[in-house]
Amino acid sequence: MTGTKTAELIGSTFYKTVRNHDEDWIKFSYQAAILRQSSINRTYNSQLDKWFDFWAVPVYQKGFCAFIIHDATAEKRDSEIRARESNTNELVIECAKAVSTSDFGKGIKKST
Repeated sequence: MTGTKTAELIGSTFYKTVRNHDEDWIKFSYQAAILRQSSINRTYNSQLDKWFDFWAVPVYQKGFCAFIIHDATAEKRDSEIRARESNTNELVIECAKAVSTSDFGKGIKKST
């Protein structure tokens, strides 16, 4: 995912391994390493065109944390497809209800 070998990532520092030093990564690192608070988030990487779930978790030594990253692209796309299908189904049902009124003309006007 990162283009870096696993052996190079383990035990390495944030600034050596992460190219994107945006404030969110720093915030999550601080929360896990210093405040000892875990966080779970989903983010989109436009360079890789992928969605990632990531967990920032404290480790045994204060001042250090670990990031667990999972490619969530398939789950995200499946969720979007289900939402679109559900919305489409609801629209079809509403249109059918509108045109099946006793006054067909009113039903047509309502559905448009």
